[in-house]
Amino acid sequence: ACITDGKGSYTNFPCQYNETTCAFQPRVHIRDNWGWCTGSCGDEGQDGCFDGDGSLSSGDWTDHCDYTNLSYDPWVSYDGIIYVEE
Repeated sequence: ACITDGKGSYTNFPCQYNETTCAFQPRVHIRDNWGWCTGSCGDEGQDGCFDGDGSLSSGDWTDHCDYTNLSYDPWVSYDGIIYVEE
């Protein structure tokens, strides 16, 4: 089921909107060959994420591009929601 944050925004995707409709919000993760990636990972949500060790999922705290680390947000999300009906 879709969960909202109290302000009307969904916090989980994909999710089941109703009995016949699913909702999802596409997002993109891009990393260049210098170790910079998309998202807001710096102090106080500053733009720019940096991969300190060259791995996308190292678990190292310096790896802002680790998309499995919930402390950072190395994604750019689509500014809308896509609903798919049966």
